[in-house]
Amino acid sequence: MRKGIAMMKKIEVSVNDTIESVVYTLLAAKARGEQAYCVFKGHEFYSDTVNMEDAIKEMQDEDNDGHWKEQAAREERERGYAEKVQKSRDSRGADVVSLENVLAGMKFIAENQSIDHEELVDGLLSRNCNFTQEDIEEQFPNMPKMKLFKGMRKADLACGASVIASFRDHEFGRAYCEEAFLSVDDRTSVYHYIRVATRRLKFKKLLAAFA
Repeated sequence: MRKGIAMMKKIEVSVNDTIESVVYTLLAAKARGEQAYCVFKGHEFYSDTVNMEDAIKEMQDEDNDGHWKEQAAREERERGYAEKVQKSRDSRGADVVSLENVLAGMKFIAENQSIDHEELVDGLLSRNCNFTQEDIEEQFPNMPKMKLFKGMRKADLACGASVIASFRDHEFGRAYCEEAFLSVDDRTSVYHYIRVATRRLKFKKLLAAFA
């Protein structure tokens, strides 16, 4: 066991966790400036040293067959999510990123953390969130590349849309974003984004009323 581990935050593992979700959780903790560790199937991983390639190699010797079967199953599920997004785009076109639909998507994510991923996809699509990362970059071509944590503090529109697309499209993207933006209520959280964006939306509606 590593020296100084008592001062680190311990990440608890659930029965549904995989080595990939553990790594993403630790990387999210690192991005927030936290020192954290996790014990997964008897192996210790630390936020300041973990990387996906080495972690997978470490686990493969023990569960090589199981790892690749789970990866194949996950990829199949994610193809199904992508098909739902495409069907939505085919039926009504690509949703334009707006303050209203990004705020609706963020609220849905915050209020429905325990639903399965297919329900998450359906809920976001019903709230006009079928935009892709490519749509976001096309709609905001002059925006500098903004780090997600900085964008969440500002309730940046493109950043919020990017987080929603990350939640929706990949199970590990959801795991990372949940740990990074939902596990705490600080200036980088979904809750902070909702508060700032809600105030902005009310101000926008007030201006429209006097236009």
